[in-house]
Amino acid sequence: MAIPRDDVVALQETAEYGEFIFAFSRLGEHFVDDVLLRIFEFVDCSSLVRAGAVCHRFRELSTRSAEQRTHRLVDGRILGSAMRTLRAQEQIDGVGPREGCGPFVRIPMLGLPRRVRVSGAGDAEYDGRFSNETILWYMSKEVQDDATREITQIFSFWAKLLVTGDAAPDVCQYPSQTSILSRNGNPAWQNLTSTLGVPAPMVELLDN
Repeated sequence: MAIPRDDVVALQETAEYGEFIFAFSRLGEHFVDDVLLRIFEFVDCSSLVRAGAVCHRFRELSTRSAEQRTHRLVDGRILGSAMRTLRAQEQIDGVGPREGCGPFVRIPMLGLPRRVRVSGAGDAEYDGRFSNETILWYMSKEVQDDATREITQIFSFWAKLLVTGDAAPDVCQYPSQTSILSRNGNPAWQNLTSTLGVPAPMVELLDN
């Protein structure tokens, strides 16, 4: 008999399900949790989410599994959910549905651990260290109107994207570096019309 995989009610009525539950009931709780966590290591994010909806215990274990599988992203990414982070990890690895075909975490340049340093900008508010979620190929800042308290995002500088051959592939994923763009005398980060006359910043990739 074929075991139903999408119909939870039908699955619970099968002899195989009953045997599975009976076998697990005879094992120690901690041992069972370890076995489930081991199984969850091979379960995709969408299926893990569905497993977590079965009961409170499965929800805790599925979340723990997602956290264990995404530890390398935690320091650089705060997505508000272990499952969102796991889906982001799957996208990095090319696992699961593509954009437009299923769950997709819309964040730029997934999983890049290194930050960039911005210095020498004519406007000191642009200087500092930023993650790749903060600085891309356009640079902007938020300005609050003193009267209305309304916050407006102001774009000030831009740079061309690095392309294949400019640097190593992993480096080309980061915001364009001044030293690479200007090697042949080409302009690096440049002004938009709203910041003409303001010195443009220098952007370089840190080693760690």
